[in-house]
Formats: sequence, C-alpha cells, structure tokens
Amino acid sequence: MKEISDPKLREVLAAWQVAPPLSPDFKSAVWQRIATEEARDALGVWGRLREWLVVELPRPAYASALLVLTIVLSFTAANLRANYQRDQYRLESARLYLAAINPLAMTANSGASR
Repeated sequence: MKEISDPKLREVLAAWQVAPPLSPDFKSAVWQRIATEEARDALGVWGRLREWLVVELPRPAYASALLVLTIVLSFTAANLRANYQRDQYRLESARLYLAAINPLAMTANSGASR
C-alpha cells in the first residue's frame, strides 16, 4: 500500500471509524437462519436429497449441468452398444461365410441351430 505523506490526512484516516447501524430485525434474522439450518440437519439424508431435487435442481446451472451429463452418458452408452452390435455382426458374418465355403462347418452349424 502507498504510504501517506500528509500527517493531517493520516491522522484523520486513523480516527475514522465506520459504525453502521444494525437493522432492527438483525437478531431475529440470525436466529431464524440458525433455526432453518437446524431444521435442515434434522431432515436426514433423504429429506436433504428431496430438498435438493425440489429446490436446487430446477436452478439453471444445475439443470444445464445435468442435461450435459445426461447427453454425454447417452452418447457413451449408444457408442458402446453400437460397437458391441458391430462386433457381433462381424462375427456372425464371418461364421456364415465360413459355413458357406466349408461343408463341415455347414453341417456343424445346421445341427447347432436346431
């Protein structure tokens, strides 16, 4: 911080004090907040979860984060499922191709499909 060179200004600033008046309902507001927090603590885990779902989740920040998370998880699950389906299709195509060109595989597959 810059040092003040004027001694009179330094004296005035040192003597200056801010004492804002308290609002008339300050004490009651403090006790109300304490009671609210105690009531929240008494709700338990399920009550707090329900309160979060009803009060906090509809807020835009949480809602948009949940929407993004849902989209990312959906794309991930769809990609995993598509990869699995593609692998299954390739295996089945290879099995059918081998059965078409190998007479022994044809008889083994016809017995397995019954």
